[in-house]
Amino acid sequence: MWNPPPEALKPVPLDRDWSKPDDKYGDPKTLYDMVRKSVDLWGADTIQCTYIPSEGMERVPITRGQFHDNVQALAAGMRAAGVNEDDRVMQIVDTSPQFAMIFYAANMLGAAASAVYTNMKMKESVYCYELASPSILFVANPSLLTNFAESKGDAEWPKGGVVILDNEMPETMPEGVNVSTWMDFINAGRAAEPVNDPCMDHTKLASLIFTSGTSGFPKAVMLSNWNVLHNILAIQGRAPIWPGRRTACFLPFAHSLAQAGDMSAMIYFGAEVHFVSDLLNLVNEVQVIKPHIMLCVPRVLNRFHSRIMAGIEEGSGLKKKLAKSALATARKRTLAAPTEMLAVPPKGMKDKILTKLAITKIRERLGGELDLMISGGAPLDPEIALFVNCLGISVLEGYGLSETAPLVTLNGWEDDYASMSGTVGRAIPGVEVIIDQDAWDDPDSEDGEIVVRGPNVMMGYWNNIEATNEVIMEDGTFRTGDLGRLVDGFLKITGRVKEQFKLQNGKYVAPSPLEEQLKLSPLIEQASIDGRGKVSTYVIIQPNEQAMMDAMTADGMSKSDYEAACSDPAVGEWMLGKLTSEVMEPQKWKGFEKPKTIIIDHREWTTEDVLTPKMSVKRRVLEDRFKDEIAQIP
Repeated sequence: MWNPPPEALKPVPLDRDWSKPDDKYGDPKTLYDMVRKSVDLWGADTIQCTYIPSEGMERVPITRGQFHDNVQALAAGMRAAGVNEDDRVMQIVDTSPQFAMIFYAANMLGAAASAVYTNMKMKESVYCYELASPSILFVANPSLLTNFAESKGDAEWPKGGVVILDNEMPETMPEGVNVSTWMDFINAGRAAEPVNDPCMDHTKLASLIFTSGTSGFPKAVMLSNWNVLHNILAIQGRAPIWPGRRTACFLPFAHSLAQAGDMSAMIYFGAEVHFVSDLLNLVNEVQVIKPHIMLCVPRVLNRFHSRIMAGIEEGSGLKKKLAKSALATARKRTLAAPTEMLAVPPKGMKDKILTKLAITKIRERLGGELDLMISGGAPLDPEIALFVNCLGISVLEGYGLSETAPLVTLNGWEDDYASMSGTVGRAIPGVEVIIDQDAWDDPDSEDGEIVVRGPNVMMGYWNNIEATNEVIMEDGTFRTGDLGRLVDGFLKITGRVKEQFKLQNGKYVAPSPLEEQLKLSPLIEQASIDGRGKVSTYVIIQPNEQAMMDAMTADGMSKSDYEAACSDPAVGEWMLGKLTSEVMEPQKWKGFEKPKTIIIDHREWTTEDVLTPKMSVKRRVLEDRFKDEIAQIP
């Protein structure tokens, strides 16, 4: 199906030794070594990435040589500032070329890179800072530094100082620390003694990834160079990523999925990484970038689907009819194909005409050349994957965690592109997946806890032996905490061990997949299902305000006050009926899974309260917010 050019990197043998790098295959030894090799492989003058420095400016290209030169200058500057091997380097920086440069400069020195989201609560950022105890801190802008200085309390400043990326100093300088701008630090690094002895230890700690746990403060996942490199080399030559291909990059580099994907694999395989400067302007920017590949999470695909379908419904009679006919024809063609989750070209004159008149117009919204989406981070609904396939875009859905660097399984990586809709694929080379059915006591289920063995399993949690021993067994296997089952080797995710709960009738419910299905409704922004010890389940939702009010008007329930509508029992009954008919019944929910009670929250759920930076719901926050209402549920 894919036609790689001759220069594309070839797959390494499946039966190779996956425990360490092998010179026989030209493996990089460290993540910095991977960047260095990419310059040799693809040329110093080829474009590695583009970005928009600030609002209103033109997109700026960075060649592989320029990127590598900046990494070397940053490494020299860090060493001159006192950063040594085995130290930590911390960032509070958005996804950008600068983030990647800082990461690889730290790696060049044998220091571990760590980062937190810029939208994380400052008290959590300070907690992560104290946990990592970095030797130098990079921040995105002066206001972040000011907020950090006000929140850090007695925490000591890093010995290497603070670097601000946007080249402006805060109005009030923090006391007791040296603060530099990005350009000053880079220039100082160019004038400093170069780093001629880069670390080449594949076992060295490379990255601390802070988990965004839904309860309590984050833990820091320790990933070695080889943990991440294994992920990259396992898919080398097994996905259509090669020179000349472009990706639109927008996922946060503080997360392991983006670090291994857009920040590492794309660079090593020779693709161009084009940074999206504003996620709210994603559609406009991808029309300029014209990506072939996009690494994304289901939430992005769900919203894309909702907006496309809403646009079709709002179109004129003829356009609406053409679009629906084209999608129906594409759906029939895709379902009839022997493969799953892969795009199938139009067949026959009618199919080709409908595709040109309708589907091509939709594809143009994403630049017109997109042919692959790689999805991870949460389960992707099969209907959404099928919709994307109907647009001529293949979907490779995978599964993993920060603790597995992150990839464990992936659809479509094998020679025959084997994929199974509704699953997250088969284990990637070098990895073994085990289903432990003793992890929970539901006698009616084939599910069990997903256990992983392989070179991708983390070194442990930083300074937390107790938490490490809870998940990494003596034989080196990692207990993921996720529920799943294997179907012909394909892994199907069915929930979380800790989130699944038992109703009074003894039935077990795994809420996560059900919540993801509810969020497919245009009426729903977020949802949380619970029912521990209850007669039946209940659901708490944050609706899409405009969609809910419009739908109520269309159904003859016009309300002028959104907040009052959310607390109206009649509206709750109406909403539960809509979700039952539009989501629960089509998705074939079991009777005991269907909520009998709904709570509609008029407040927006944000990372300031209900959501983690990874957009997971903090259930305990909702339990506290609605404790009186929950207490009344039988």
